[in-house]
Amino acid sequence: MSNGRDDGGPRVAIVTGGSRGIGRAVVEALSDDGWRVYFCSRSQDSVDGALEALAGRDGADSAGPVLGRAAVRDIHGPFEA
Repeated sequence: MSNGRDDGGPRVAIVTGGSRGIGRAVVEALSDDGWRVYFCSRSQDSVDGALEALAGRDGADSAGPVLGRAAVRDIHGPFEA
């Protein structure tokens, strides 16, 4: 998987619904490819379970069950959408 960047800058992804199913598979694939991945879910239990299962993978982290633009700025700094 490639993000098309050649500048060596950080590769950061935000995955909504990343605690299970397709979203979880995306979190796993991106983190395995060296991305810093933040994910969220609608329930804290889902987030906690996914974090436990992903504990051995570098790059996967939770931003909590609610992730708005303000939370993204807090995590990664300013960005353009």
